[in-house]
Amino acid sequence: MYKVSVNFLTANNADQNDSYSKGVECSPTEGETYYLLYYRGLAFFQVDEWDASLRDLDAAQQAQITTNL
Repeated sequence: MYKVSVNFLTANNADQNDSYSKGVECSPTEGETYYLLYYRGLAFFQVDEWDASLRDLDAAQQAQITTNL
C-alpha cells in the first residue's frame, strides 16, 4: 500500500505540482504513477487549473484501471 500525505491547506500548491511532476518523470511504478497523477490533479484543482486537473485525474483513472488498484 502506498502512503502519500498531502496538506493542501498549508503547503504551496506550486511546489506540490513541481514535486508531483518530478515524481512522474522519475520512472515510477504503475501504482506510484496513479497516486502521483491523482494528487497532482487535486493540486491543479486547488489553483483553478481545470484543464490540467482533468488531464491528470483522467490519466490517474486510466492507470487505476490498468493496474487494478
